[in-house]
Amino acid sequence: AMLMSVLERFKEIATMKCLGARNQTIAFLFVTESTIMGVIGGLIGMVIGFLIVFVRMVSGYGGLVFAGFPTGDMLRTLGTCFACSLLLASVAAIYPARVAARMAPMEAMRVD
Repeated sequence: AMLMSVLERFKEIATMKCLGARNQTIAFLFVTESTIMGVIGGLIGMVIGFLIVFVRMVSGYGGLVFAGFPTGDMLRTLGTCFACSLLLASVAAIYPARVAARMAPMEAMRVD
C-alpha cells in the first residue's frame, strides 16, 4: 500500500523537493503515514477479532463467559497485536520512503 502511495504521488513529492524539502523530511512523512495506517488498522482488527470471539463464546457458554473472563490474558494479547501492527507498518514503510526521498525532482515531474 505504501509503495503504491509513493508511486501515485510522484508530482507531489517532486513539488516538495523543488520547494526545498529534505530527503529526511519526505521519508519521515511516509513513515508517519504508514504508522498512522498501522494504528488504525490494528485497532479495527482488534475490535473485530474481539467481537467475533466474544459472540462465539457467549453463544457457546452463555453466562459462564463472564464468570471466568480472562481479562489479563486478553489485554496482553491485544497489546502484543497492537505492537506488531505498529512494527510491521513502520518497517514496511522504509523502502517506499527511501524511494520517495531519493527521487529526482525533474524526473518525477515528467512521470504520468
